[in-house]
Amino acid sequence: MPWSRILGLTLAATLLSPACAVTPDPEALRASIESEESAALAAPVRVWPAPEPQGVVIALHSFRDHSGAYAEVGPWLAARGYSVHALDQQGHGRRESHGRWSGIEPMLADVVAMVEQVQARYPQQPVFLLGESMGGSAALATVATHPELEIAGVIAVAPGLRGGISGRRLWDAAVRTGERIAGGLAVTIDPDYSDRLTPAAAARFRDDPAILRRVRMDTYAGVVWLAQYATDHIERVTVPVVYLWGEQDGTILQESVCVAARAHPYGHAEVWIEPEWPHLLLHAPDWPQTARRLLDWMQRVQAEPPGGLPLPSTAQRNPEACVR
Repeated sequence: MPWSRILGLTLAATLLSPACAVTPDPEALRASIESEESAALAAPVRVWPAPEPQGVVIALHSFRDHSGAYAEVGPWLAARGYSVHALDQQGHGRRESHGRWSGIEPMLADVVAMVEQVQARYPQQPVFLLGESMGGSAALATVATHPELEIAGVIAVAPGLRGGISGRRLWDAAVRTGERIAGGLAVTIDPDYSDRLTPAAAARFRDDPAILRRVRMDTYAGVVWLAQYATDHIERVTVPVVYLWGEQDGTILQESVCVAARAHPYGHAEVWIEPEWPHLLLHAPDWPQTARRLLDWMQRVQAEPPGGLPLPSTAQRNPEACVR
């Protein structure tokens, strides 16, 4: 049978299936994670310690990147009182599974173990999750799955979310088809960031051998399904969240971020949008100004008295960001 016919039949079967992107139930996923011993404590971690920390940030990098992504913002935050712990996520950086998708469960288990490790080391300090793109998906998915974790807030930088996407069923079908019939097929992804990021960040993406450049179809599909899981269960995120998105982002839709912000059950979500921000906005030339705003946000979250008035909602703080 010719490949074109096989592809056509597979795509048709996927389109006719009742749900192309079925994500796991959070409680079942949580039970699966708790039943397995995580290897996160032995995973590669970079730490930028604050001399006298007033808080801790667990930083989760974007797809293809690794913990070295925070080589600029990590020391900056540490110098201002926030220790930064950055993890090489599953399949990235110095992990043995480099380039391979290990599944949602191991990825979230790593984050849970990192939170527990950090809280054991800093029992009196609030812990924030900071995630970029795929890391944003992981941060939001972890909090949605594990509401028992004591997380002070989530900084979601252009997070991988899929709400509000038109024609998503066709996209899901195409991804599922590629995952099924060509999961091991790898394509080269190596964009030039010299016109969007700082010289140091652009050079790292160009020269660092730990950057993932050959992307397998099943790995890409896994990142998509992680984003879908975070989207499907975003209403379970009850801690304060700040979403950052730039109009130069060609990866994540503004509406996907706004849908997530509007879904917060207590209105503790803010959306910051800037016209010049690219997708990897924490590595843009204006990252120090962005980091300053994030520092102020964390301090504001910490200043909230237990049971006090809620933080300003999206509509109250920046009504122009997400217009219904």
